[in-house]
Amino acid sequence: MQTRSAKYRTPSLLCGDLLDQINPKHPLVILSKKIPWEEFDKAFASKYSKHGRTSKSTRLIVGLLILKQMHNLSDVKVVEM
Repeated sequence: MQTRSAKYRTPSLLCGDLLDQINPKHPLVILSKKIPWEEFDKAFASKYSKHGRTSKSTRLIVGLLILKQMHNLSDVKVVEM
């Protein structure tokens, strides 16, 4: 099943937006702004089912794969990280 769009997410009352808490000069933040995330959404849209449980976002999956390759990690280690 497709993920919910950002417009349906509710902000947390306990902490601000994540972008307010991280260093905008961190290399991964800079990299994330250069990646065309919408292209991945389009490319993988046909792989998502309309039925069943809500899936993880394409950005999360692609981001984990990038981190896995950058740091030469196993699937388990990248999720633990």
